[in-house]
Amino acid sequence: MPVIARPNRNCIIGLTTAALAGAAALVAFNAGGDVVGHLLLTVVISVAMWMACDPFADAAQWIGKRLGIPGSVRGATLDAIASSMPELSVGVLFVYEFDDFGASVATCAGSAVYNMILIPALCALAISFHRKDRPYIGVGRDVLFRDGMWFLLSETVLILLLFFGRFEWWAAVLLLALYVGYLVHLYRDANRHRRQVRAERAELLANGATDDDDNDDEGEAQVNVLGGALRLPLNGIVAVVTILITTGIVVYASHHLVESCQALSKALDVPSFFIAVIVVAAASSMPDTMLSLAAALRGDDAGAVSNAFGSNTFDVNICLSLPILIYVIRNNGAGIKLEQSGGILALGSLLWVLSALTLYVIGQKYRVGRPRAFVLIVLYLVFIGYAVLGSLGMVPGIK
Repeated sequence: MPVIARPNRNCIIGLTTAALAGAAALVAFNAGGDVVGHLLLTVVISVAMWMACDPFADAAQWIGKRLGIPGSVRGATLDAIASSMPELSVGVLFVYEFDDFGASVATCAGSAVYNMILIPALCALAISFHRKDRPYIGVGRDVLFRDGMWFLLSETVLILLLFFGRFEWWAAVLLLALYVGYLVHLYRDANRHRRQVRAERAELLANGATDDDDNDDEGEAQVNVLGGALRLPLNGIVAVVTILITTGIVVYASHHLVESCQALSKALDVPSFFIAVIVVAAASSMPDTMLSLAAALRGDDAGAVSNAFGSNTFDVNICLSLPILIYVIRNNGAGIKLEQSGGILALGSLLWVLSALTLYVIGQKYRVGRPRAFVLIVLYLVFIGYAVLGSLGMVPGIK
């Protein structure tokens, strides 16, 4: 039976923020302040995306468990789709509606920087005030060396592709193949983990212990809408309908986010990919932010960081390859010529350097406390500084 309850505090804060931003946006548009109006509109859109991605994640997780997909593979596929669906939708719509592949690249790059640098920093700051006995988030070696290294490999391949100044169909196939390799790695790790768990369980049973782990929480799965205000018991029909409705909401919100980006680009007379790399990337990363913060505050440090890192690999390999394929198919096999190839190449190179520095900072004792959080924030500000200088025409290769 559906259950109506009080939504959680984060949902109330989000909806209140969206309502206030929406009202302020209407006032700004009526007063002729289009720039302020579109910026406020992105706040409303980001909250809508977050609210839609939460029930999508519940339904996708239920389907993954029903299909027997290992947890780590679910995280790299279903969880990544749930939290990165805004980036995927925005990337496709930039190409489909405006043939603006540069903005699609910028959204993925900006989201990757946001996820890898700012999300761990925000989680660490929240934990430093919330958890006094252990005021830092711990980062597992497997997350750092597996997910982090695959992301750096994906970035390296992307930078090499950018040197050509255009993307052909084979570039999309190469990025997809990289993601398949990442899934194979995850699958092998999951099998190794399952063998260890079975061996430990067999040893416990041999020593007379009872097995209490079977059928854990079976039949209790729910999809939470609007922060738990409406709770629906999950079954096959509810899961499919939830995914279809929430996907439609995200695509609709992404359409307006793309339009706002193009409007801001014209109003400020700057390349659209610099708007995308800051504003659109931050707005589309709202689901990742809230998912990681929630995980950190409930004590799941590994989940808080691995979600951000896993989403990055999905962003670079899937959220870029699909727009490439769509463009090539729509244009009878013609490749994509990058309009701002010099600036985009510099953007990709900066992304690689900042990612490597972030992995080094996080890898020191495999934890992030308040001091290192501020270091990560400085790294993110460097990235924002690049985008601002580029929008002012002070970056080589930008017209």
